[in-house]
Amino acid sequence: MKIQQLEIVDSKVNVHWRDGTMTSYPSFWLRDHAKDPLSFDSKSQQRELFTAKVNPEIVPLGADISTDGESVLIHWPGLPDPVHYSGKFLREFIQPRNQLDVWNKVIWDANSITEDSYLIEWSQFLQDDGLARLMARITENGFALMRGCPTNFDTVQQIASQIGYVRHTIFGGSSSGGGGATSASKILVIGDSIGAGYGLAVPYPVRIQQSTGATLINDSADGRVTSEGAARIVGLITLHKPTHLIVLLGTNDARLGTVSGALRNLQYMINFANSSGVTAIVGTLPPYLTTATLNQRSAEISSGIRSLSGARIAEVRNALGDGSVTLADGIHPNDVGQQIIADTFVGQL
Repeated sequence: MKIQQLEIVDSKVNVHWRDGTMTSYPSFWLRDHAKDPLSFDSKSQQRELFTAKVNPEIVPLGADISTDGESVLIHWPGLPDPVHYSGKFLREFIQPRNQLDVWNKVIWDANSITEDSYLIEWSQFLQDDGLARLMARITENGFALMRGCPTNFDTVQQIASQIGYVRHTIFGGSSSGGGGATSASKILVIGDSIGAGYGLAVPYPVRIQQSTGATLINDSADGRVTSEGAARIVGLITLHKPTHLIVLLGTNDARLGTVSGALRNLQYMINFANSSGVTAIVGTLPPYLTTATLNQRSAEISSGIRSLSGARIAEVRNALGDGSVTLADGIHPNDVGQQIIADTFVGQL
């Protein structure tokens, strides 16, 4: 469902969807959920906004619809850049959730508690009143036991998302099984000619796929700069729904762009991945051996990449060393270098 029109009315933002429906979001709530670098720590997945200092009647300075109609960009007072809100996130809050009655807590012991008071069958949970039954047992006794449910993380996700919004943090999410590590079942790679292989039979994205066995989408193209990656990120993640994002971009920015621009674009890509529940891995840049000036700019971008928030950093530059695994053009890694890049990224999955 795409967005047709936006309206800022008093202290609310009205979103008109292309199916003819309209939903209204309080401006204060939207500001509280902003995931810009000043309001949200993308590494810990925690909010940093002190809401007590936010005007309860805050009004956006403006709002725009993304070119693909899938997200909203809101301009807030005091923030230098607009904040991205995906349509997927907004749609999660279209329908108000039914309020559940609050039950009295019950003090129990081994002699007084009965199986009926804490047990719920999986088949019962799947019924219309299943969530109410589960929450009643948890509220009354402090715990519940579900019997007959499938023993996999998809089931955990299904149950948790019924109870409330699942926030992914550095401590894990419902799909990480409590261990903090997720399975890289589908990987999206966004890169430049290095990822495209530059005439080599097996570029690093293919080697990653061979090493992990994961489904891999290689969106790499010759001459690509970070601004092009930033322009493609929303559509690619929306289309492919990956578990992990790998980005190796910035080499062409050393020649055609700016250090600050490259880092800004990469941070945008990371932020969008995080907001979509995708683990982001960004690589530092290979040596750029054509001139000392370009290699220095490449090193500066790499230094900035190490300071990006919300992503795992793959130390590609350090792994490639002095450039002895680079082709004669001084830019593209040879077959050995491609394998080193692949291994470096796999180490971060």
